[in-house]
Amino acid sequence: SPLFRRQRQMCISDRRRGPLLFQEFLAKCLDELGFTRCVSEPQLYYDKKTGVLFSVCADDILMAGTDAQLDKLIEDLKTKMKIKWGDRLAPHGERQQWVQHLDKQWKRTARGFLIRTAPNYIKEIAPPLHLEHSKEAPTPCAAPAKAAADGDRQDPALDENTHHLVHTIVSKLMWMLEERGDTAYAVKEMARHVQEPHESHVQQLKRLVKYLVGTANYTQELKFDDNAPKNMVTAHVDANWAGAPDRRSTTGGVVSYESLHLLHWSRTQPTSAQSPCSAELPASNVCPREGRMLQYRLRAPDRA
Repeated sequence: SPLFRRQRQMCISDRRRGPLLFQEFLAKCLDELGFTRCVSEPQLYYDKKTGVLFSVCADDILMAGTDAQLDKLIEDLKTKMKIKWGDRLAPHGERQQWVQHLDKQWKRTARGFLIRTAPNYIKEIAPPLHLEHSKEAPTPCAAPAKAAADGDRQDPALDENTHHLVHTIVSKLMWMLEERGDTAYAVKEMARHVQEPHESHVQQLKRLVKYLVGTANYTQELKFDDNAPKNMVTAHVDANWAGAPDRRSTTGGVVSYESLHLLHWSRTQPTSAQSPCSAELPASNVCPREGRMLQYRLRAPDRA
């Protein structure tokens, strides 16, 4: 009936607006508690007086501060909403267990943190490709073979179901890139072909998943270096010139703050480089831009 269709449309509309309404409500609550919202990263809030950081992804909350500061913040939030709180990171030296947040696990060290993708998250990727009992791969991707001419290429396109499976798995792999920089190039190459993948791309994806299953317990250490220059943002960048007709030049880089790793990337260059030297030029432009962006955000998060 028209009334039923109208009610269904209203329910769908409310469900779509639900996350927006929650974000607006949360922003109002935090503003009343003295928090400032970061302009360039709207999911990040901070308290200028105490230095407490508050991050939210959808309805998952992550806070950073002293135990006393967090206890007070939790009590203040209880007066405004009901929240189910998870575990806290134990100080270094105490009996520690991995604390999970958004399929990422954390643990304290003497000078920083250990972070890894939850092993179960990786193992759940293998069964759709029937790789749960396969032999692990030594590297995330193989050396590119010499490209064949388009007319000689025997690489059939995928059916709709397999295409959807590839798209789903690549999306899950992209979620892991923050703590699995060793797979950045391989995942980037898979994402390039996700719109129209072929059988060869499925084989590349299987190799990448085999590598991840064998290295599911790999961790990334984030730590400060006492000997590093204070308040110094350091950026390193390199470029790889495309050596085959079906490849593109790639720029890779790392940005750190006092030797604490904050950002890394592997990106396909938007223009076709005609030589190794011309591939280095775009990379040298990306490096200071990323470092400057991070430096400015650290200095003035309310204006960044």
